[in-house]
Amino acid sequence: MAHRLVKMVTPDTGIGVGTKVFDVESGREIPGITSVEVPRFGPEDPIRLNLELFADHLNITGAPRFFIADPKTGNRREVKSITFADGETVEF
Repeated sequence: MAHRLVKMVTPDTGIGVGTKVFDVESGREIPGITSVEVPRFGPEDPIRLNLELFADHLNITGAPRFFIADPKTGNRREVKSITFADGETVEF
């Protein structure tokens, strides 16, 4: 999952046709978007957009990050490793 700041501009009609998403850093429109989802969020959560896009050629760089809800607090926390019941550990 790539993280970057974007700005979504929607038309005054209140429908999705004509919605555009821009990269905040460069100011350029992100082309090929076929779907935009705004997941539920709470008052302390960052607001996310999940973008689905069509791309015939795509280069992605970065490292995956994994998050889970802390079973004690319910707060979202980044995972450093997973240890399975058989003892095998996967480091991230």
